[in-house]
Amino acid sequence: NLVPLARNLGYIDVDRIGMAGESRGGMMTYLAIKHGLRVSAAAVIGASVDEEAEALRRSMIGVYRDLVPGFAHNPQHCYRERSVMRWPQYINAPLLLLHGDMDWRVDPHGAITLARRLSELGKPHTLVMFDHDDHTLDLHRAGKEQLMVSWFVHYLSPN
Repeated sequence: NLVPLARNLGYIDVDRIGMAGESRGGMMTYLAIKHGLRVSAAAVIGASVDEEAEALRRSMIGVYRDLVPGFAHNPQHCYRERSVMRWPQYINAPLLLLHGDMDWRVDPHGAITLARRLSELGKPHTLVMFDHDDHTLDLHRAGKEQLMVSWFVHYLSPN
């Protein structure tokens, strides 16, 4: 709903939209792109790529039950629908993946696996793994922010 609103404001270039999300916001970024939000570039920090695998590693049943419609009736379907590894072909924007290699909340190997799959599909992306850092990249906050700014300047600046 933000894009039609932005278009109506008249001073926003809706052909150059960037989207960033951290953790669950990263998953929501993947979902927004999957469901047709046209963005010129995206960045995700510490985002899960495989909800089924993450559910086995660290239970989020309470969160899913409270926030995901239909979860109680078909949890596997809900996990699959929110797992970008099941549908990486729908990622149609340059994607910056940022992840800490010491993230205990979300398996860092998921970002590596997604990056490999995006490479196989010829999708533009960059993966940056931060040594000895956690879920929100607290040790590399300035570096994370600079990478994101550079990414968005590169993809969103007018020609």
